[in-house]
Amino acid sequence: MGKIQGLRPKIHIASCSFGKDSLATILLALEHNEPLDRVVFAEVMFDHERGISGEIPEHIEWIYNTAIPKLEQMGVKVDVVKSKKDYIHFFRSAVGGGRHKGKIYGFPIGGMCVINRECKMQPIHGYYKQFK
Repeated sequence: MGKIQGLRPKIHIASCSFGKDSLATILLALEHNEPLDRVVFAEVMFDHERGISGEIPEHIEWIYNTAIPKLEQMGVKVDVVKSKKDYIHFFRSAVGGGRHKGKIYGFPIGGMCVINRECKMQPIHGYYKQFK
């Protein structure tokens, strides 16, 4: 059978929030020799203007100074993605359409807000595109 032109090798990527569940999944994959080439972390709560994280300071420090280096020591490349728009943008901006048009987004509601779509999922999907 000949080599098919244009096909890239399959790359196995895990999305990681650096919470207990996603980290446990990554560690179990490594422990059981499951294929894992990369990890992607979307830093959602980031303030671009001030260059600071909106995450709990001890947690974000642990992610960058302990968890990412440890995973890379274990042979897993970790990539960090951030949205072009940050949570401050949405906190201050008005809704563009629909029944809430003109209202300020304000405080994000977990799991039901534009922050998840715009600041987490879009950067992750954009990241995946480089591997297709």
